[in-house]
Amino acid sequence: MKHVIPFEIICAKALSLVILIQINIVSNFIYIPNILLFLGLLLGISIFSFYLRTGKTLNLLFTTEIWLYILFGLFALASGFIVAINQSVLLKSVLTYFQTVILMICLLAIIRFDRSLFFLEFAIILTAFLVGLVVLSGINSISTALAGREDMFKNSITKVNPNGVGLLQAAAFLFQIIWLKRLYNNRKQFSGIRYLRLLLIIVFLAVVTFLVILITGSRKSMLAAILAMAMSFIFSAKGTMLKKSIGIVIAFFLFVLVYYLGSIFLEDVYIFKRFSTFFDESSNSTRINMIREGFQLLSASPIIGVGLGNYTYASSFGTYSHNTISEAFATTGLLGASIYFSTYLIIFYKLLKLTKKNNSRQFSYDGIVLFGILIFLSIGVIHFYSILSSLLFTYLIGGCMLNSGNPL
Repeated sequence: MKHVIPFEIICAKALSLVILIQINIVSNFIYIPNILLFLGLLLGISIFSFYLRTGKTLNLLFTTEIWLYILFGLFALASGFIVAINQSVLLKSVLTYFQTVILMICLLAIIRFDRSLFFLEFAIILTAFLVGLVVLSGINSISTALAGREDMFKNSITKVNPNGVGLLQAAAFLFQIIWLKRLYNNRKQFSGIRYLRLLLIIVFLAVVTFLVILITGSRKSMLAAILAMAMSFIFSAKGTMLKKSIGIVIAFFLFVLVYYLGSIFLEDVYIFKRFSTFFDESSNSTRINMIREGFQLLSASPIIGVGLGNYTYASSFGTYSHNTISEAFATTGLLGASIYFSTYLIIFYKLLKLTKKNNSRQFSYDGIVLFGILIFLSIGVIHFYSILSSLLFTYLIGGCMLNSGNPL
């Protein structure tokens, strides 16, 4: 009997895609007041109506991590009212945060129904590809685009944030690697022609994705993509420790080779120009000072911080700290940061447990790779302000939920 997808789930998937496209593309060109609130409300109604109609319980969607996210948001709201310099920014930050948590819960509902992570992988890869098309549509030539990003990303066609684009592409690139591994591991299930067709499609997507990363000139996105390749090779469900050790050495030398050759032969490419000044750019010292000031703010208000979203107003820099750890401790103090970072420990513990189960080992290794990349990106990204980071954490939480062995 053919599996019928309920109308509510179809609507939820369509709305999820529309939300991602709105955030990553449409919002850069057209301002539509409260559109995300409206779309999020429709998404929540779709999921809730499905559970109401089928009589299924919502409890399984509220994992330990989700409850901790909710607790973190409530703590940030309550403590922020006491200390926040700009309470309107506090309220806006908390509202946006809870909208993101609701999106995470709705995506977990889709993952639970599908019993698969495929939709979330597909959504991120599709969104990244569409953003890539927007970027590529605004360039005169590939060589010109690679030579510099500033003018290109300010013109009327590609008014998107290059760093945000780069991070989205890096996430898509990791999932494309996962798709390639999954295709190879299941190659016996496909005919030769179909296998080749799928292989070419994924490789094409990966090439476009990597090209867009180069065009954005985002160093952390480039490093995240390279890290994804290296770690995916190292953390494989198959292979002896000797092979994995060899993989570490090969990955290291590949990185050095790409960096060395790029610096010599691709000196006109903007991203390699940025890497060549990696250790002497003033922006690096600025970000270090931002982190340092974040901990100075913590020392002034160690228990509850200065209020979510209020680092901008409490610091001398007039912007956020560009660092997850610094921002969490500075804005929510020791208590709030402890609640937030406990989710990291829980996710990592679950991933480690899943490495011992044969049927979930591949996900656990892929999850460890993704988790490692998120830790790396926390140096320059504030995860609890980022929709993309929330999607990636949802992927990890959903994967652990599917592979836990508990009834769905």
